[in-house]
Parts: sequence; C-alpha cells; structure tokens
Amino acid sequence: MSKKFDSIMIVACEVPLSIKNEIRKIPANVKVKKIDRNFNTFNKVKLLISKNTNNNYFDSRADSLYKKLFLKYFISKSSSILKDILEDDEINKFISKSSEIVYYSYWFFVTALIMVNVSEKFPSNNKLLISRAHRYDLYEEENKLKYLPLREYLLKNIDYIFPVSKNGTSVLRKDFPKYYDKIITSYLGTIDHGYSTMVEKKEFLIVSVSRIEAVKRIDKIVESLALIDDIPDIKWVHFGSGSEEKIVKDLAQKKLKGIKFDFKGAVQNDDILKFYKENDVSLFLNASSSEGIPVAIMEASSFGIPVIATNVGGTSEIIINDKYLIDKEFQPIELSNKIEEMINYKKTFSNYLELRKEVRNKWENNFNSYTNYSDFYLKVKNELDTKKL
Repeated sequence: MSKKFDSIMIVACEVPLSIKNEIRKIPANVKVKKIDRNFNTFNKVKLLISKNTNNNYFDSRADSLYKKLFLKYFISKSSSILKDILEDDEINKFISKSSEIVYYSYWFFVTALIMVNVSEKFPSNNKLLISRAHRYDLYEEENKLKYLPLREYLLKNIDYIFPVSKNGTSVLRKDFPKYYDKIITSYLGTIDHGYSTMVEKKEFLIVSVSRIEAVKRIDKIVESLALIDDIPDIKWVHFGSGSEEKIVKDLAQKKLKGIKFDFKGAVQNDDILKFYKENDVSLFLNASSSEGIPVAIMEASSFGIPVIATNVGGTSEIIINDKYLIDKEFQPIELSNKIEEMINYKKTFSNYLELRKEVRNKWENNFNSYTNYSDFYLKVKNELDTKKL
C-alpha cells in the first residue's frame, strides 16, 4: 500500500496501549495510531446502558429485543471509538490536509461504521470508502441472532465492499441485490516463502493450525485420527491454543494410542513457516465449522502441502479438487478415510509430488500476496482518480 499512496495512517481501534511490542516494521510514509479500548464484559454492559448513543440510525431488521440490544451495543461501541478519533489532533490534521483520501475498513463491522462517520465529519473533494468483508462480519447465519447490524446503511454509504471470497460475494449480493455492483471479490494472499521440497520418507506428518475453540473442532481431528489404528509412522502437529485446549489434549491422550502427536501451543507465525521449511509436512487439515477464506490454508498451500478441509465459506476456492473437501457436518470416519487415501497416495511418490506442484500452482495463481495486494491497491488508486473500477 505504501508504494501506491503518498501517506497512510493506520488507526488500530481495539489495541490496549499497554501492548508495546512492534509486531511489524512499517515504511516511512506510514503512521500508526492506537485507540486504547478494552471491551470486557463490564465495559460492554456500560455501552448497552449508555445514553450517549447516536439514535439517528434505524434498522428494520432489528425485529426482536436481542437484536435491538445488539444494534444498541454496535452503535455505542462505534460512537465510543469515534469520539476518541475525532479528539485526536494528529488524526484530524492528517485527514484535513488530504485533498484526496481513501477510507479503508478491514472489517465490514464496527470499524466500517466508524469509517463512514469519520468521513462525514471531513468533507473532501475526492474521497473513497472501501471495506473488506471476511466471515463473522459477513455471514449472518453464523451469528447467534442471525443478524448483523446496519447492513443496509453501510452498503449505501460505502463505495465498495470487497469480500475475501467468491462465496462471500455471492451471499452478500444475494441478500442485498440493490448493491450488486459495489460488492466485488478481492482475495487475500500470503507471502511466498518458497516451495517446500519433499523427500521420500516413511513418516506421514500432518499439521493443523488454528485456535482450539469449538468452531475449529480440533476434537473431531482427534476422533478421526483415532480411527486410523493400523498404519504406522503417523505424526500430527497442532499449532494454536484456546479455551478448549485441555479438553482436546486429554482427548488425544486417551484416544491416540498408535499416533504420535505434539501440541505446539500459541506461537509466532514465523515459527509455523519455519516448521514448513524444515519439515516434510505431508498433509494439512482444517475441520472448522465456519470460515471466511482461511489464511492458514493459503500458507500451507504456498509450500505445496496438500489440504483436506471442510467445505465452508470460501475454503473450496483454495482447495485444488472437491475430493479433498469434506461436508461441514462430517463424521470422523469420513475424514479418517480421506487421510488414509492421502497416506496411500503418497506411496506413489511421483504422483504425490505432482499433486504438491498442483497445490503450489493454485496458490501462485490465486493467493500470492504480492500479486493480489499490488493489483488491489492499484485498482483502489485508479478508482480514487477515475471513480471507475
């Protein structure tokens, strides 16, 4: 982005100021501002009873008490962050001096409403409002209330929405056909860390990467692996931690008698990439019940690692072939059979290597971050100049 625009300000809306670590280096023309917020349970309740909420919004789809409360919280949260943004002299100065400006929300949720509100406070001769949309901020059926606030308002006031999958684009266009032309797929991508060479080893190494939460269903991976009891030299490594970590570890200790396993816990992303470079990973698994379009699968694919995953969200757009997809409500035996098929396929090593090349090529053509992000920001810059994508 820094190569396409003169200056950039990133406003992190929910990062406590107590977090001091600089996770990423930034170019000279980029400035980062943190809005200190801690949205714990107590503060969420305070937002719900707040009398300082902007009441100028109406959402006919908030047709129940719980939906109305969710809408109230949504508006109150955005108003709280907006207040701090508007009181920040540096942010005010940055926007005021810009004759051309792109407002960009990474989420089609609270930050998107904040973005619209900020843009209204700073009339500009030439401005563009864009937002990405991923999973929780896009798929209403994944929300407990089957409702996401102010969809109509946001779609009306934002110039373009960029779902990160074709599936997300299709869903949003179907639900809001009036805004069909401003809803456009734009894939995310991952950095090219090199293609993983593979040697013909006996061990079949399986990797999974995710938080250990109910939606990720790591327990179902355990149940599936437990059904493979007659094949030696299988090892499973999981990266990530979460609220169900102890439950899943105990289940693995109980069920996985003939399979080696290793829970790596929460690690830096660089450690996962290093693992891919230094180990012959045979297969990547994702058993999630809900996804946008998983970056973890993109990263594994960039190394040429074959993937078996649930057919949810935009996952099918990454996987090279439908035979490597399993149904959202799969039974452990179904995943177990798929894993065994891949184990047997690897025995014909030349064919397995061709499969890895196919996986890598799919990533290269669709999910290379250098290509995708360069194209995306060039389109945004051109749209700012011409108002035509």
